[in-house]
Amino acid sequence: MIDRRSSDKLILPSDALADIPSNALIAVGGVLHDNKPIALERALLRSGSRNLKYIGLSGSGYDLDLLIAADGVISETFVPVVTFEELGFAPSYRWAVEEGRVTAHLVDVATVMAGYFAGASGIPFHPVTAIRGSDVTRFNPLISYVEWKNRKIPIVEAITPAVALIHVQEADRRGNARVYGATAQAERFLARAAKRVIISCDRLVSVDSFEENPSATTIPGMYVDAVCLLPFGSHPTCSETICALDSVHLQKYWEIAESSRRAKNRSVIEAYLDKFVYSCRSHEDYLEAIGANEMTRLMVGEWDARR
Repeated sequence: MIDRRSSDKLILPSDALADIPSNALIAVGGVLHDNKPIALERALLRSGSRNLKYIGLSGSGYDLDLLIAADGVISETFVPVVTFEELGFAPSYRWAVEEGRVTAHLVDVATVMAGYFAGASGIPFHPVTAIRGSDVTRFNPLISYVEWKNRKIPIVEAITPAVALIHVQEADRRGNARVYGATAQAERFLARAAKRVIISCDRLVSVDSFEENPSATTIPGMYVDAVCLLPFGSHPTCSETICALDSVHLQKYWEIAESSRRAKNRSVIEAYLDKFVYSCRSHEDYLEAIGANEMTRLMVGEWDARR
């Protein structure tokens, strides 16, 4: 693994993810179908890691469902919302939870973000008084209590994931990164809280561009262990300013996963995994499987103009 102090952190995803131990808590950036590090997660599936615990930001969909579809990779989840939105429930997630193969913990956004904030700040816990009076306090395993001036205050202990996977739009070799979109602030805390941070980027830019405009840096390189150049690495989720949401691919995946769940037949979803995960030994193989015309259709903004 590249040392966090290195001046060149550019590495292949297979190397960056090679030694994640079983039962590790992995934190995944992005929200729902926005800015998800899908290419890193596909590499994680190929790495052979098992029984991982998954924690997100405010919501997950395709990315978590994909990890769970590969049976045995995820054992526990700490995610406020898991959904394919207008398409319906996340099929593989639902199937695994119903059969007891995955334990889904009831958590909320305030608790998770407060835990990341505590981890990023180097403090043991953070109060989450906004959730008092709700059933979240009864079932959320992250919640405990402290006494203060004869009052019982709900708190969450610092969350310090073993590994954080984050997709960014721009990064340099030193690990400095820019995140565009609504998740930037949350991912800043996540990068500071995690013990190891692996980022994928759509564009590798010069160190000079960060030095010339340091205020635009979302994640400083001092918090990053590895950088993986993976253009369109969020596909089929969107990457702000780079790649639009591939709703066609998402619907096809959902239909495959849902039919597999209904038939209780894993061979259906395994065929998808074989085509788009295990048969693709590199990210370039994956993009070829998707097709150049399809990726061109999804390009947005300056990325398209530069091509």
